[in-house]
Amino acid sequence: MLPSEAVAEVQEHDFQDILATRIYPLLTNESRRLASMYPFPFLEGKSVWTESVVSADSPLAGAPTDISAVRRLGCPAIAENNGNLQYLRRDYVMRIFGVNTYLTVDFPQYYYMWGGQLYVYPYFNVSTIFSLDYIKKIPTLGAGTTEAQWLIPSEYQNIVIDRVLARLSRSEGDLQDGETFDARATSAVQEMQAAFNVNQDSPDPMMYTPDPLDY
Repeated sequence: MLPSEAVAEVQEHDFQDILATRIYPLLTNESRRLASMYPFPFLEGKSVWTESVVSADSPLAGAPTDISAVRRLGCPAIAENNGNLQYLRRDYVMRIFGVNTYLTVDFPQYYYMWGGQLYVYPYFNVSTIFSLDYIKKIPTLGAGTTEAQWLIPSEYQNIVIDRVLARLSRSEGDLQDGETFDARATSAVQEMQAAFNVNQDSPDPMMYTPDPLDY
């Protein structure tokens, strides 16, 4: 369904007086909460592009704008690797490896996320092809958002709706309905995890923490 249809469904549960402008942020937050649980296949994205020279402290201009988390970033390897992809290492704390970040080289070695943008270093001086596997970020939902842009498959959208209903119920003092909607959402989440063989004790080693500035 469309996010606008989800808003209408929420309002049909005795929340007709709640404006859509209040419901859309709740749908966005609960969608992102669901998406943050695991790198579900429906959130996976891939992009390949050619980047020209990157100067100091400039993000990769050709990178996707909907990155929530990077799974791996590769670029053409140096000659010793016979042209195979060379994957860059993530700098979690930013610039801790003792590399001169202002050195200009043929190929960068590290990457990091900041403010929803992708950076690499040391900086490179030749056009380079990058190959990115990443997890997409749920957009800010609104009246013009399409179902495809929402990213959450139709069979799991009721999880988001039930969690929004739980929050609204509690805000109206109806704790019992809040618990009911929460329980229904929790049960659906468990079924969803089983469908994707999610093992919370063994997280995907390629899944990284989303950029905190995006939440």
